[in-house]
Amino acid sequence: MPLETFAASKLVQKMLSSNASQEELYNAKKYLLAAVDYDSASLALKSVANETNIKELSKKYPLYGSWMGSSDISAKELLNLNFGVPKHEYDFSKTKVGDKITVDLKELGKFEATAYEVTDNNVLFIFDDYIAERPMNEKPTNEGGYEKSDLKKWIDSYLYSLFPLELKTRIIELTILTVGQVVGWDDAWDKSHFEPDGDEQLPLMKKRRNRVAYFNNECEWGWLRNAMKKEYSSAYFAYVNSNGSADYYNASGSNGVRPAFRVVKKLSL
Repeated sequence: MPLETFAASKLVQKMLSSNASQEELYNAKKYLLAAVDYDSASLALKSVANETNIKELSKKYPLYGSWMGSSDISAKELLNLNFGVPKHEYDFSKTKVGDKITVDLKELGKFEATAYEVTDNNVLFIFDDYIAERPMNEKPTNEGGYEKSDLKKWIDSYLYSLFPLELKTRIIELTILTVGQVVGWDDAWDKSHFEPDGDEQLPLMKKRRNRVAYFNNECEWGWLRNAMKKEYSSAYFAYVNSNGSADYYNASGSNGVRPAFRVVKKLSL
């Protein structure tokens, strides 16, 4: 989903759940419709730019002269190809499970991510290591689960903003993993103590090395999405420990954050 469309739709969803006024909703939806047109036009421009090789033409025939000012202005700048149009860096059409990409998360650093699941339409990538350490909640509570957590707010807003533009336009899901995806549900203790998720263990996660991750070159623990069942705790969430097994930890403590993000293979206009 294109960047502005994604952001605008998230805003509308938030307003709907927050009893926004009819006038406010009208204005937000009006912007959403304009964002769809903008993103479609931007992606169409990118497609035509690639088709016509406009960047090479701009180098061969730089625009200059008194009518353009004293300095050279390339067609690339004139046509605004530096802004609003994703730079083509990722090709997911032939991505296979186990393939890796490098993601620049700006001030957090550059991190490798591995494809763990590939379908006809999208690819699930998981970072190889933790990209930060954060509490699940500022207060020791698991009320509302991951969906209402402070960590999810941080991921949806701050972390999402750090992704390269081309990935932002493709991301349809940005989250952390579940107990089921990482360790599976064979352990009876996990099944009785953690909230279920309905997920099966990802094939690559059957290898313990893939369940274990590092932060600043140290093997660390990392959050999973599952809260503990209420009869056992109102303050704990699941995490994966340095042995690759599920355990539990107070929501206000810091653990590693290892995001998973699902991207569409091809953007449709």
